[in-house]
Amino acid sequence: MLIGLVGIASTLCQVYGVYHHEKVQKIKTKKHGYKVKSFARVGLDKWRWIFKQTPEYFETFIDKFIRYLLRQKHKYIQKYQLFNCLFSSS
Repeated sequence: MLIGLVGIASTLCQVYGVYHHEKVQKIKTKKHGYKVKSFARVGLDKWRWIFKQTPEYFETFIDKFIRYLLRQKHKYIQKYQLFNCLFSSS
């Protein structure tokens, strides 16, 4: 159970790091092509900062983040035509 919880937490850090890179602020790239910080590190830093904020800010952020995850889910379902076998009328 603990391994599952750690897996979910690390995935959320990675996802938020990618979200932050795409929507908020690009992560700088060094001369050799690697990023200054990894997506997971940026996500972990942002999650830590968010947990230190007021409950109202935290609630607003969670609402926005859940909406982002749902949009991503719908985008991948449409892009890769997932679950078509469940909804086909053949």
